[in-house]
Amino acid sequence: MGSKKRKKPTFKLSDFGSSPNTPEFAKHQKDFLNQLFYQDRIIPTWKNLGSLASRMYEDAQEALDVLSENANNTLKATDLKRFYLTKFIEDQRNKKINKGKGLRTIINENLENCCKLINIPFHQVGPSKTQINENPKIREESYVYGFDETVEKIDRKYRRVVDDLDVKKEFKKWRKEQFNQKELTDFLKKRIIKKK
Repeated sequence: MGSKKRKKPTFKLSDFGSSPNTPEFAKHQKDFLNQLFYQDRIIPTWKNLGSLASRMYEDAQEALDVLSENANNTLKATDLKRFYLTKFIEDQRNKKINKGKGLRTIINENLENCCKLINIPFHQVGPSKTQINENPKIREESYVYGFDETVEKIDRKYRRVVDDLDVKKEFKKWRKEQFNQKELTDFLKKRIIKKK
């Protein structure tokens, strides 16, 4: 049996596009790093960090600059989801038509979008008590998520951001420096495909 030769990652400079800020560059860089670290089974540790960085950067200062630039980007994915949810709810509360409405009313009226922002399929959320009173037949249908529990969950996620001074400070910083309204709008416009 002959041994298979492992294919080395090969990329031309033109594969990375003209600018490091292009999506093509990011994709190729991700593919390259995937091959470099995962396919070759190199596990980054504190001991080999220097040798790994030397493969990716021209000099040590460049690697240090990248670490310094990203040192403040410490948001976890859960915080980021909460921040998007909080921003959406705040935008709804600030609309003139919603003036004087309570938080739960705002959540109820925008439940589908709130569910998208916390990864709960809206079509699996049960009806409210008002909806059941108006149409008793829907009580018989089965749902994965209860209406009141879902609203409560959204309420808690929102309050975790606005009630904690440190988190609120981080939220305001994120909103000012990193928030992208178009990204949020595009995300909310996506249709949810319902299971049959």
